[in-house]
Amino acid sequence: MAGDNFSRFVCIGTAIFIVAHLIINLGSNLGILPVIGIGLPLVSYGGSNLLTVSALVGIIRHIAGRAAF
Repeated sequence: MAGDNFSRFVCIGTAIFIVAHLIINLGSNLGILPVIGIGLPLVSYGGSNLLTVSALVGIIRHIAGRAAF
């Protein structure tokens, strides 16, 4: 993980974003939560959701690669 706080907050925010979408999607499929149409991250086929999650994963990969040196 990167040394500065901004990079940490970006990583934590991205993880919360992906986990929240995962919980909402699984909850709606199990009938626990109402169906609102959020796609499963990195699995469901979709335009803007796939683009957003891919961009966030790319940013995290860049932060992780920068912190390794």
